[in-house]
This record gives sequence, structure tokens and C-alpha cells, in this order.
Amino acid sequence: MDASALKNAPALTVADFCHAYRLCRETAYKQIREGKLRAVKVGRRTLILDEDARAWASSLPDIRTTGSEQGPKLAPVGGDRA
Repeated sequence: MDASALKNAPALTVADFCHAYRLCRETAYKQIREGKLRAVKVGRRTLILDEDARAWASSLPDIRTTGSEQGPKLAPVGGDRA
């Protein structure tokens, strides 16, 4: 599905959802299993309705820029050996 069709699609396949939101398939199914992303079945096909995709995206937490993005500072390997 091309980009313009993705914008107007009432439902997305998991592959199209992953392409649109830049996620891997495993992450999408994990979000579904955890109940964070609603999906429906149509026969064997798993679909994500557009409104559910948008609700999932809007529920994601904001990035906090508090200066701790780089993680904790670690001591040098070997310590202070003299």
C-alpha cells in the first residue's frame, strides 16, 4: 500500500501498520498481546482499525528531556588501581 492510501485506509494490516509507524512486526504483536493496541480478526487476517492506531499513537508517553537520556554514569573499568 502506498503512503497516500495508508492515510485514508479505514483499517491497516499489521504489515501496513508497522510500515506507517516504523515498528517491527514483533513490537506490534507485543502491543496487541499487552492490550495496548486493539486489533480485530477478519478471517485469518489481523487488522488494526485507523481509530485504534491513532488512539495507540496518542497514548504513547512523551519524551522527557531532563538530561538523563544518556543513562547513569559508570565507573571506569578497573577502578583506581595504583
